[in-house]
Amino acid sequence: MIFNQSNAESIGDESKTRYKKKSERDKQMEERKKKLDQERDEMINVRKHMEEERKQMEARRTKLEKQLDEMQEETN
Repeated sequence: MIFNQSNAESIGDESKTRYKKKSERDKQMEERKKKLDQERDEMINVRKHMEEERKQMEARRTKLEKQLDEMQEETN
């Protein structure tokens, strides 16, 4: 290939185009990463909330079982 000014400009344009495409891909990947991180955080919060509810229900069940046992002892 004969090197001349138009070839150099063409090569420069290709390089800029590749850089822009890479930059756009990087932005898209960063946006996806942020979205996934947000979804992960939401899932963690949901799991914590569910765990707290489970503990509360377990405590309530234990309390009710104790009350039931006391009532059964009173009837006997």
